[in-house]
Amino acid sequence: MQTKIKEFQVLHHLIVHKIKLQFSDQLFGYAWALLNPLVYIFSFWFFGYVGLRGGLVNGFHFVVWVIPGLLAYRFLATVLSQSATALTRNGMLISETGIKANIIPLVETLKESYIHIGIMLAMFIFYAFIGYTLTGTWDMLPSIYYLNFIYYWFVLFIYSIVLCYIISAIGLLFRDTKNIITSILVPLFWTTPVLFPVEHGIQPQLELIEMAINPFYYFIKGYRDTMLYGEFFYVDWKYNLYMWLIIFIMVLIARKLWKFITPIISDIV
Repeated sequence: MQTKIKEFQVLHHLIVHKIKLQFSDQLFGYAWALLNPLVYIFSFWFFGYVGLRGGLVNGFHFVVWVIPGLLAYRFLATVLSQSATALTRNGMLISETGIKANIIPLVETLKESYIHIGIMLAMFIFYAFIGYTLTGTWDMLPSIYYLNFIYYWFVLFIYSIVLCYIISAIGLLFRDTKNIITSILVPLFWTTPVLFPVEHGIQPQLELIEMAINPFYYFIKGYRDTMLYGEFFYVDWKYNLYMWLIIFIMVLIARKLWKFITPIISDIV
C-alpha cells in the first residue's frame, strides 16, 4: 500500500514538474493555459457576432454554443499532437532517471488533463456569470445535467490515455508521425462539428459516417448535450456502447504496439 502511495506521489510530482516546465520561461506563466483558449474563443466570438452578424445557433448565441465543443476538441487535438513525440521528448528522462517509459504517455495525458480541468472550471464560471440556461434565458446555474461530466470526463480520460499510448508508440517507430498529425489536424477541425451543428447542411447518412469514424464527435456532442441541450448521456446508449467498443479495440492495439517497442525503447530514444 505504501509503495502504491509513493508511486502516485512520484507520478503527481512528475506531472506538476512538466506543467511548471511548460510555462516557466514565459512572462505570463500559467496564465497562458487559460489565455490560449480565450484567444480562440474571442476569435470565434468575432466570427459569430461580426462575421455572422450576431447569428444564433439552435437558439443560442454563437459563442455560448461553440465553447463546449471547442474545449473538448482542443483537449483531444493537444493530446494527439503531443503524443507523437512523447517518448522522444522524454528520452533523457527515461535514460537518466530510470523512470519507466510506459508511464510517459500517462504523464503526458494527465498533464493536459490538469490544464483542461482548469479551463473547464473557467467555462463553468463563465456560464454561471452570464446565467445562460438550457432555454437561453437568464437564470441560476449550475444545471443537474452537469452530472454528465462525471461520465464524459471518465470516457474522455480513458480514450485520451489509450490514444496517447498508440500514437507515442507509432511516433517512436516513425518520426514522420508528428508531421502527419499536424497535417491532418486542420481538415479534422473543419470536418468535426466544432463550428456548426451537424443537422445543418449534413445529410443523416453523412452524420452517421461522422459518428462512426470520428471519435472526437462523441465528446463534442457530449459536452454540448450537457451544457446546452439538457440530455443525459444514457439516452443514446447505442452510441455509448459503440464508443466503448472503439476504446476496447484501441486498448488491444496499444498493448500489441507496446509489447513490440518495449525491448527496443532504450536503444531508440
